Amino acid sequence: MGASNRSESNGNASTPPLSVRGQNCTRYSSSARTNLADRSGVHWTFVGQLERGRRNVSLHNLLKVAAGLGVDPGELVAGLKPPN
Repeated sequence: MGASNRSESNGNASTPPLSVRGQNCTRYSSSARTNLADRSGVHWTFVGQLERGRRNVSLHNLLKVAAGLGVDPGELVAGLKPPN
């Protein structure tokens, strides 16, 4: 399985979960999470795992989620530091 399929935390405490990245990234209710997942073309559980920082995201899925949120993908990664 690739890095985007791992369910463990990314191990980088300085990297915030997706839920705090970008202007439109906030915790979602179950129905809003499903709606975002539908707009992004990913599973709703994947969105929840991203929110909690429990999944590593591939570039492909980052682009999908950014499109679903209606934000530039750069907003989701601006200021991130590489892991140690």
